[in-house]
Amino acid sequence: MKYLPEKENKLVQAINRKDWPAVRNTLENEPHLNETHDEIGATPLMYAVSRHAPDDVLENMIETASVENLGQQQRFGGSTILNLLAFFARVSAMRCVLERTNKNINTQDDFGRTPLHDCLGDWGMLSSYEEHRQTAICLITYGASAAIKNKDGKTPLDVYDENECKRYEDTTRKKKKKELRDLLEEVLARGPDAVKAFKDATDGEITVNSRLTFLGQEGLGKTSCAKAMLGKEFNETEPSTDGIDTTTVFQIDEDYNKLEQKDVDDLSVVKKRKIQHSDELLITKKLKTSEQIAMEALSDEEFSILNTYISQWYDSHKCLPMLKVLFRDKLDNHELSQVNGTMDLLNKILARGHLSSQNLRILCDTISVTKHFGLLLKIKKKLPSFPDVKEGTISGSFTPHRQKLMKFGMVLSSGDVKQIDGLYNKPCKDYTDRWSMISDLEHQQIMSEDNIKKFIDKMKILNLPLAIKALT
Repeated sequence: MKYLPEKENKLVQAINRKDWPAVRNTLENEPHLNETHDEIGATPLMYAVSRHAPDDVLENMIETASVENLGQQQRFGGSTILNLLAFFARVSAMRCVLERTNKNINTQDDFGRTPLHDCLGDWGMLSSYEEHRQTAICLITYGASAAIKNKDGKTPLDVYDENECKRYEDTTRKKKKKELRDLLEEVLARGPDAVKAFKDATDGEITVNSRLTFLGQEGLGKTSCAKAMLGKEFNETEPSTDGIDTTTVFQIDEDYNKLEQKDVDDLSVVKKRKIQHSDELLITKKLKTSEQIAMEALSDEEFSILNTYISQWYDSHKCLPMLKVLFRDKLDNHELSQVNGTMDLLNKILARGHLSSQNLRILCDTISVTKHFGLLLKIKKKLPSFPDVKEGTISGSFTPHRQKLMKFGMVLSSGDVKQIDGLYNKPCKDYTDRWSMISDLEHQQIMSEDNIKKFIDKMKILNLPLAIKALT
């Protein structure tokens, strides 16, 4: 990262003015300014958090920042970006950082505070109950420790006990504090599996797809049996079912025996089939996958605009080497070697039949896998009908191995690249970036799916835990 005084940094000056349009414009046209630090070791991202920047600005800065940038620690005070995000309860941005690197999850500042201390303590920034809960659970999910003590000898839960929590409702403050403390203690006591289970149950969407089909002659009571399972009263005059009767129900509380009927229209498409003498009870919950991403076909002009936006975005962020890694399974090595820009890459994908104005799934998956959600905001301003791509969307366009390689590339620092280069190449090849290294190691079959276990063992020798985690 380059040193650039605060007063000379155009991006920081726009942030300090809270001129967010100017900040967005600078990030798009001069992205290198995001990779700087000033006299006290503060990055533009740190200034943006302190100035309460909008979520899209923070997430754009995080997505385009290097791992070194995200690991920067201020010279005075010792705060990292995670300390600041925890302090201001910016959960969405914090999750974006932690998905890239959790290196500083338990780093202590000059006062001995970890990000979890900053989340739960009363240091002047007052958080609501929900902000405390979401921020703390997010940190714990990614490995935050509740046992580390600050210079006053207090753990994060100790400082929470001292926090007056003035933004909690007066009538329920004591109860809510106890609830949250008990919850955090229980999740921490049960270990990583409990943390993951809690995260899945609160932040994600649990998928349950079960189907129970009743077959039999007309008048035998198939519909009445289904209703009985839902706790409905028996109807002596229940009409016979001609064909299929599909009912969608949901669990409504902790009691698995309590189900509530819901309208299925906004959840999934149910095609009724004409099956004689059959009733069907469908129990389902939403599943977010790229298969569900759908929209009306774009016109030729709209499709051209979309591809232009995407190519300009990725080219301005110098992402072509990353995209070549992502699309390696879609194009052969010779084709990839001839690609000179994102538009050229999109045209080759189009020619191969992976992309069309009627099928945008690979573009949605590309945004999701590369985590360039700032691009999504730009697209939707011009094309509001473009699908909402969210974190956690399951990619159907890229193999699990390919997605692991992308995660691997995102957590590597320049120092990591040098170590790996030195391990595999004599003399070193001095790769220009992490993605060029991954492409070369794939070309040598070192990072092929068949050899990836051997490669992971090598990462253990180099002591690169984030790289190992990304690949497993």
